Amino acid sequence: MQAYFCSEERFLRVVICFDTPEQKKMLCDTMDMLIAKYELTPTVLIKRNECGGEVSIEFEDDYNEDAKPLLEEYAKIVGLEFVDSCHVSPCECTSVGHIK
Repeated sequence: MQAYFCSEERFLRVVICFDTPEQKKMLCDTMDMLIAKYELTPTVLIKRNECGGEVSIEFEDDYNEDAKPLLEEYAKIVGLEFVDSCHVSPCECTSVGHIK
């Protein structure tokens, strides 16, 4: 599964596209578990579209360095492959990045 990754000086964002409610649940449940483990609180946004939707995870301010171990573990558990991209359009989320 591909995830769009963007990191700037005081900001880190990952956007993951999903196709089914089960995939969305897996992405959200895994993030909930890791938030408790690492004691970090990202902003998590979930958007629906005609093909599924996307989960956007954002860390702001000084948390982006602390968030890297959390994101590495998250990627390993849910099977993410990061694509370096700061701009994700809904069109991109419907054409690539879906769980196979």
